[in-house]
Amino acid sequence: MLPLDGEVKKALMKLPHHITCPFVFQKNGRHYSESYARKLWNRITSTMGIKISLYQGTRHSSITAAVERVGYDDVQEFVGHANQAMTKRYGKMDVRRLERVLRTK
Repeated sequence: MLPLDGEVKKALMKLPHHITCPFVFQKNGRHYSESYARKLWNRITSTMGIKISLYQGTRHSSITAAVERVGYDDVQEFVGHANQAMTKRYGKMDVRRLERVLRTK
């Protein structure tokens, strides 16, 4: 998971928020259901040739973000991994380094 870019965050904050649905991703004034989000995820990843489920993608993303904040030991304990190798498998990316790579022209 990459940190939200400052410009993107500003743009999102300018979007009108529906009183009953403050979510960015919504359909007909309601937030995406899990099945709709999964359907979108599957369609997009299939088009890109990526074989990873929504669960796996969000788990990797969440664990990577957590590792960046508090480190492997705390995250390992929190998610219940038996060893740090498994946590490193999920949280292996240096988000700040990746962000620099993506922003370099």
